[in-house]
Amino acid sequence: MKSSEPMSTPDPPAQALADELSLGDFVRPLWGARYVVVAMTVAGGGLATAYAASLYPRYEATAMLRVTESKSGDSAELPRAENFRPLLENKTLATGLVKDFGLVGEPRYRWGGLGGAIPADAFVRRVLIVNQVVSTNLLQVRIRLGDPDKAAQVANALSERAIDLNRRINQQEVVDARDYIKSQLDETTGRLEQVRGQLVAVMQSSQVDALRKDAEGALDLRSKLLELQASIENERAFLRRSETDLGQSSPLLTTQRSIDRSPALMEAAKERTPAGSVLGLSMTDQQVNAAHSQLQQQVSESRAKLAGLEGQRRLLVDEKHLDRAVLPVLTKLYEGDVAVSRLKAEYDMVLKVYTDLSVRYEDARIRVGGRGAQLQLVDPAVPPSARASSGTLPAAALGAFGGALMATLWALGRHFLSPLL
Repeated sequence: MKSSEPMSTPDPPAQALADELSLGDFVRPLWGARYVVVAMTVAGGGLATAYAASLYPRYEATAMLRVTESKSGDSAELPRAENFRPLLENKTLATGLVKDFGLVGEPRYRWGGLGGAIPADAFVRRVLIVNQVVSTNLLQVRIRLGDPDKAAQVANALSERAIDLNRRINQQEVVDARDYIKSQLDETTGRLEQVRGQLVAVMQSSQVDALRKDAEGALDLRSKLLELQASIENERAFLRRSETDLGQSSPLLTTQRSIDRSPALMEAAKERTPAGSVLGLSMTDQQVNAAHSQLQQQVSESRAKLAGLEGQRRLLVDEKHLDRAVLPVLTKLYEGDVAVSRLKAEYDMVLKVYTDLSVRYEDARIRVGGRGAQLQLVDPAVPPSARASSGTLPAAALGAFGGALMATLWALGRHFLSPLL
């Protein structure tokens, strides 16, 4: 069964919008509103040009600085120009320039009045421009002011003050290092004198050289002590044997001899004795025993020699104590030698430190102002003959484009959206 209700049809304008659009559908409305598009384009460009022209004129003076190596040539690496940007963008220098040149805030537009002194941060942000020339060690210092002469003066003054500040920073760095080294040098000098005094005092009190000679002599005597002991024992044995021989010998020798060998004795005996009885008579004769006398002399000499040897032994043992395992003179020598060696080592170390500090101090004293990278003004700023570009042409082009875009959107919107309203 067919429905009696008629079928609905789409709205003609909506159906038209649903169809595929062609390029002509966009060109026709724009062509119809061409006068409006042109008028709005011209109006946008004119307004932008008027705005750019209303800006307060600026003059830009440029000074060129070069970053060089230190005069001493002791830099570990080549200086980098970008590291000097903070030196030029120094707010303390900016404050001084604002005060010395009476810089005041300039209006943005021609009809504005001059303001008060330019703040340091505003000077760095709006007046000063620092750029590095690509792939070089050159820095451009640009100053933008309404007065061309003052712009050149400020650019040159900023460059000179930055150079002076860099020099003072380098000098202060070396002076601080020099003063620190000087304090260390003075302290080391005092320590050197102290150690030297201690070393001299120890050498005088210990007398190591004399002790060394005494020790050498004591060692020589100690080597002879055994020989002396052996000589004493030999001499004692010899003395005992000699005394034994002496005790067994008689000081006199007694001999019996017949008187018939002496005619005188025979005659004397005949007178006193009866005749014929003198033939059996004998006579006792005593003589000094030479061997006994020689033994006595030998014992006396041996005793004297033994006494001398024992006296030498007592001198070496009782007084010099050469019989000890450790000789006192060697102990004193070792103690003195160790003390002197320690102080000599300390003195040599302090002397080495003193010498090194002296060289470094002289180096720091000579290099005052010659160390660190340097700034040089290679191209001073001159007053500009023309004002800096205010961007009139780009502003006009941008304004014209904006006006044309707004007119295009208005025309297309009016054409496509009016059937839906």
